[in-house]
Parts: sequence; C-alpha cells; structure tokens
Amino acid sequence: DTKYFTLAAAVAAVPANTQTTITMVNDFATTEKVTIAAAQNIVLELNGKKISYTTDGYGSFIENRGQLKIKDSGSNVRPCSVQAVL
Repeated sequence: DTKYFTLAAAVAAVPANTQTTITMVNDFATTEKVTIAAAQNIVLELNGKKISYTTDGYGSFIENRGQLKIKDSGSNVRPCSVQAVL
C-alpha cells in the first residue's frame, strides 16, 4: 500500500475510470481543498478517523466532479454533521 501525507496527494494519484479506495490511517487537519476529477471514482474510507478543515470563509474542502463515496468502517465511529451550501 502506498502512503500519502495529504488527502490531495492521495486523490491526485487515483487513476481515471478505476474505483479506488483511500483509507485514512490518522486523524488530520487541513486547509487544503481537494478536487475529485470527472473521471475519478473514489471511496474515502474514514476508518474511524476524523478530518478537520479550517478556513477563514465558508465552503467545503472537497469539490466532487466525479464519483465519491464516503464510508466509515472503523471501530470508533462517531456521529457527524455535514453542512452544504448550494
């Protein structure tokens, strides 16, 4: 398995037209936005980990132009809240 230091780097390595699972191994905080390209098909496995996104404004840190499924199979599953501005 290849390890990446940022979610953006892991997403950038996902090939087009191939479903790929990215599994988190640590909680992390980021200010970096991530874009899922139109031809990418990603399963983001939280694995009981937490992502914190901080910004001075509003908005999400993932822009999904392709296919994205977020799941959490970890043993430390916590409720989460999602805010979307359309």
